[in-house]
Amino acid sequence: MRHSKSRLGGLALVLAAIPTVVSPLSAEVVLKPLHAGLAVEYGQMSGLTYFEPAKNAGHFTINRTIGWFAEEATINDRFDVNLALGGLFFQFFPFNKGFDYSKVRNSAVSIGQATAKYKFGDPKDPSLSISFGLMPYKYNPDSRNLGEYLFRSTPYPTTTINGSWDLINSSYSKTKGILIEKDFMDGMWKNDFLITLSDEVYPLNDVSLAYVTSLKLGPVELGAGVNFYGLLPASPSLSTPKSIYNSYFTYQGTTYYGDDLYYDQLAKYFEVDAAKRLAAGDAAGAAADSVIIAKYKATGDLVDSLNMADTVTGGPRQSRTNYTYQGTLVMGRASLDIGSFLGEGVDWKLYGEVDVLGWKNYPIFFEKRSERMPIAFGMSIPTFGLLNHLNIEGEYWKNPYPIINVKALQDGLPKVDYNVMSPKIDISKPYTKDDFKWSVTGSRAVGQYFTVDAQVANDHTRPIRFDFSPYKYETMLDPSAWYYILRVQVAM
Repeated sequence: MRHSKSRLGGLALVLAAIPTVVSPLSAEVVLKPLHAGLAVEYGQMSGLTYFEPAKNAGHFTINRTIGWFAEEATINDRFDVNLALGGLFFQFFPFNKGFDYSKVRNSAVSIGQATAKYKFGDPKDPSLSISFGLMPYKYNPDSRNLGEYLFRSTPYPTTTINGSWDLINSSYSKTKGILIEKDFMDGMWKNDFLITLSDEVYPLNDVSLAYVTSLKLGPVELGAGVNFYGLLPASPSLSTPKSIYNSYFTYQGTTYYGDDLYYDQLAKYFEVDAAKRLAAGDAAGAAADSVIIAKYKATGDLVDSLNMADTVTGGPRQSRTNYTYQGTLVMGRASLDIGSFLGEGVDWKLYGEVDVLGWKNYPIFFEKRSERMPIAFGMSIPTFGLLNHLNIEGEYWKNPYPIINVKALQDGLPKVDYNVMSPKIDISKPYTKDDFKWSVTGSRAVGQYFTVDAQVANDHTRPIRFDFSPYKYETMLDPSAWYYILRVQVAM
């Protein structure tokens, strides 16, 4: 970790030099006190689903040590600069006796925030503010874990995520770009305009445009937003690949997916099922499976022959449409502050959020908008001083596929990765075991500097793998899967 410490020290020198650098250009520079913190996390993940061969992959121990510091400078009362850097020790997922990376402690250092913000009008009550850089952004103040998906999801293939690097207090997004904030009605009506740049999810460097608004009317708060995801692609050929294996077409009145392997994988599932039926003495069931197998194989042969015809002749015989990473994400939310009726400081709220992760429908994989619509709901429970907060949250999402984006990264195609799932999961019908998610979070401050946080959940967390990225598919696909994590933190 010597190298990481040297980087931390280097950033500290840069922060300390801010007044020297900007003073010739500014009448007043105020460098605020340095904020620093340390946290230790421990927990267990259990009942995980794992598609690749590995030992002890169904269980995973969380053991992390985290440190950070942040600095803020204000120039002329209206220009704020925020810089934050953090580092951690952790273990890669999964624990596999065959790979050395799972046997050692690893470290990582990352910039958590690098933001500049300019306030127009009165600095204490700005009429308009513009921020740019790498910034944490949160539009749903009630969400502790589930929800907040407008900026941490993709439409095609439909994916979302909780946690990974930040396992607790992770219900926010790290956006890179420009944020314009304009409030009306003494701050009751908030409006955010965002121009964001994709730098974590493929295809990289695509530009998205978004608008988020909220209105607070006494104990009720309403919010809505839209994110035109990848609206301005850096490379249109990457955002919408022109490949026959990323296409669908209609032939003799029937719509087909352009990859014949899809139909072969469907046949393989029923081949496994037929073998199980035969072993159990169910000859009739095995015969029924054989009919389905023959149908899928015939369909695969047909698609393959049409693909060959298009390729060999050099001109498409079929009018094909390509799947795309681009899409429109929509969000609506509401909350009711019940505690405001009972007295000041009573933390009792009901809240919910509905997202549509991809408004447009596409044949085969994305036919129903309702299947791309996670519905998150929660309640903050009053503890009357025992805890700082206690939240119970749930989510229902009728997604027919497990969240898997392996092929999106390996092949650069916005498609469902049926090859990974089959034959373990029947891809011929919706997968329903992971439709419901839940989460319980609590926090307690101990004195001025110490905080103890806890979280128990079955959510969309994907642990960090050996290439420092979140796992390429969800591991909590079974209702029996869950994890707990305890975090002790000191911050100054």
